[in-house]
Amino acid sequence: MIRLSDVVAIVDAVGAVKSSSSIPFPTSSVEEVKSFIITTKHIYTSPISSNTLLKRSQSGLKVVSML
Repeated sequence: MIRLSDVVAIVDAVGAVKSSSSIPFPTSSVEEVKSFIITTKHIYTSPISSNTLLKRSQSGLKVVSML
């Protein structure tokens, strides 16, 4: 579980991969990843979309599944 207070940003994986032509992403794993969760210490991948994570954070749900 990630504390909301530790989250710096939640980035949509599809947009990040398309806009980052200089950073290689393995295509097989990108298909399973829908968002990147950036915290003060780590970057996590998540199969949950960034929009869903935003809605959950606003509604008070703090549980986030990680790959």
